[in-house]
Amino acid sequence: MVDITDAYADPPEEVSTLSPEKYPNAHFVRLYALASLNAYLAKRKARAALPLLLAIQRRIDVLKKRRVPLSSKVWKDVGNPSKNERVTMLAHLHRMPDLVMLHEDRHPMFRYRVEKGPAWHQIDKAGKNGRGLEEDDEEEDI
Repeated sequence: MVDITDAYADPPEEVSTLSPEKYPNAHFVRLYALASLNAYLAKRKARAALPLLLAIQRRIDVLKKRRVPLSSKVWKDVGNPSKNERVTMLAHLHRMPDLVMLHEDRHPMFRYRVEKGPAWHQIDKAGKNGRGLEEDDEEEDI
């Protein structure tokens, strides 16, 4: 028996997409500092979480909410990854509470609500100002 507790059965097709009529920027991800975010993930060996983070960013921008549910709609945006890929992505998110905060929520359609953390806000602010995130004094070879 498959035990995926982070995403449940897919809702009907018409419910699972963001309507372009209601949300004109539904298929656009606004991320000012993609290179900084990628460097942050590489430093923490969590690059597998990037597609999930982009889907979360898109939902936050489109819905204009502070927290978004980690539902089957988000997993569909990521490309319906396998159970092992989902577990890996969630494990990476759990390791980086400064980047994203997972709030457990007992809801029939999802288990977590996701909110940007202080590191994400710092990366986003640096990107909006047109500069990269300041690197640590130690340089790591990737």
